[in-house]
Amino acid sequence: MKIIRDSFIYLTGDLLSRSIPFLLLPYLTRMLGSDGFGELSYYQIVIALGLIFIGFSQDGALVRYYYKYGKNGLGSILLASAFQATIVFAIISCLVATFFKDNILFYAVLTAYTQSVLALFFASQQCQRRPGSYIIIQFLNAIISAGATVFLFHYFDVSVLNRIVAMIIANIASLFLSIVIFYWFQKNTVRLSFGFALNLFKYNFSFGVPLLLHQLSFFAKGQVDRLLIYKIFSASTLGVYSVGYQLASIFAILLMAINKATVPYYYDYIKNGSLTHSKVKKIALLSLLITPLPFVFFLIIPQSIYSWVLGPGFESAKYYAVLFALAISLTIPYLLLVNFYFYHGRNKIISFCTIVSAVIYILLVYVLANHNIKYVPYAMIISNSIAICMLYININKVVEK
Repeated sequence: MKIIRDSFIYLTGDLLSRSIPFLLLPYLTRMLGSDGFGELSYYQIVIALGLIFIGFSQDGALVRYYYKYGKNGLGSILLASAFQATIVFAIISCLVATFFKDNILFYAVLTAYTQSVLALFFASQQCQRRPGSYIIIQFLNAIISAGATVFLFHYFDVSVLNRIVAMIIANIASLFLSIVIFYWFQKNTVRLSFGFALNLFKYNFSFGVPLLLHQLSFFAKGQVDRLLIYKIFSASTLGVYSVGYQLASIFAILLMAINKATVPYYYDYIKNGSLTHSKVKKIALLSLLITPLPFVFFLIIPQSIYSWVLGPGFESAKYYAVLFALAISLTIPYLLLVNFYFYHGRNKIISFCTIVSAVIYILLVYVLANHNIKYVPYAMIISNSIAICMLYININKVVEK
């Protein structure tokens, strides 16, 4: 079946490309130390926040546009979205230059901008069902990012700034290849008039605005804990905590690779009526049976392996990796449910569920962090479970088209 072939290509390619930064992790922890890695994690928070406002869920809008209106206009909406991202980037850059005296902060925003535009090209390959070109671009990005990091560390300076600069170099190179593939080899054309461009901007805003709180809620669930740890404890503590999360995130990579490959077919099954909300609910419940597997995987790895891989100063990383693996595994039923909402355009329900779970998460993080940092990962497990329950309960409200 084509879905199995595409899933295999996406999964294999994603694992190959994502394995490079994963393999780079021990190099970064040893070169930067727990303090430096903690500082890098702090600027990654800035990048994640920048992605929300600069990206504005435009990659999701592009995919939905393709399935609603077809390939005609795909090149135009991609260009219009990139232009919109450029405007937002310029505004944020001016604010950073005016109110902050931090060069690394500007480079972090620039990283977010280049990643946002690159995400548009990734989305275009996904919706056109071209896993080969998607993987080529992604693999190139990972290789250049790792290579540039080692080069800059070796010949210039071991610093957080040089790691971020390496990411920017990789994004720009990947963007160049993406433009050539999308507009030259795949023959996507641009048809822009003022009226059509205005309609595309309106479409992007109508899609992105309801999801803004949704994205901010995800940011809160993924980054607020690190921000609080950085402020309450130290960069070194944040470094250990972040490494634990990044180790567990290998399962998130697996899940997102499978999700990217299967979403087009998931939408097709909904469209032809073979996948209803009652079936989605049953599948989501069954998926809970496999959620403990990542938890068990990280639990059985000896502590000595963690210490050997990460180096001195990261002895507590196993504890966080085990708990975060359980929290991340709850993404399985979440994606099964939320994709049904996305197809039917019920973004407001998604936003409501995400916001409620995010508020609960923030409150739990604040309370637990003030008791002991070791309790903080439980906040993600609880809030993810609440989000799943809310989506499950409200799915019957979705009117099937």
